[in-house]
Amino acid sequence: MAVAPTVPYGLPLFDDTSAITPWQAPFNAISNGLNTALGLVVPVVADLTALAALAGMPNGADAFVTEGGASFSYNSAVTKWVQQTPATFATTAARDTAYAKASAAYRVLDASALVTADGGLYVCSGGGANWSRVWAPGQGPYAMAAGLSTNIPTGTAGVSIPLPAGRFTVSPIVTLGPSFVSGSGAAGGGAYLPYDATPNSSHFMLAAIGVSLVTVGWTAIQMTPTSAAG
Repeated sequence: MAVAPTVPYGLPLFDDTSAITPWQAPFNAISNGLNTALGLVVPVVADLTALAALAGMPNGADAFVTEGGASFSYNSAVTKWVQQTPATFATTAARDTAYAKASAAYRVLDASALVTADGGLYVCSGGGANWSRVWAPGQGPYAMAAGLSTNIPTGTAGVSIPLPAGRFTVSPIVTLGPSFVSGSGAAGGGAYLPYDATPNSSHFMLAAIGVSLVTVGWTAIQMTPTSAAG
């Protein structure tokens, strides 16, 4: 069995004749039934669009994408690729660039990616545009933050304490530690979380009890990608 010329997208295909043009290779191999495991190798996720558009692409054809190092299998019923192994990217930004955020654009039905920056596993199902983190190292909280906020006043209004930008996706659960008078270490009388008309993932409200201008320790936690509790 002769090896056909390497075709565009770097597809090493096998056929019973070497007298074929590169673009004929995929079709001859498929129609002759000689390639039972059509192994395609493409450099970037975006190339999956062109592969899916090839007439006669067989159901179950395998493709390996060197960008991210993931394997895909073709589903001819829906003319889309189903990701078999997670891709790996350094950051979520690199992942989004590779998949152009909307995986439907590249005909990827179910995408998955490991992001080394946070160690999380993300999935994007149904060819949509939104990634969800479904696993993190140790299955710990999805996100956390902690801080010491100074000069907290008394009163029912309180002050807005900012949370790290982009860390939380919902309003987290906030717990407070002991409060003390800044600079002296004396007991500050306590603190509480006053009513917040617009709770969100970017801030929480904080007020002192009894003694004004105290320092308060706090911890914010979000347990899952969609819920503070969990």
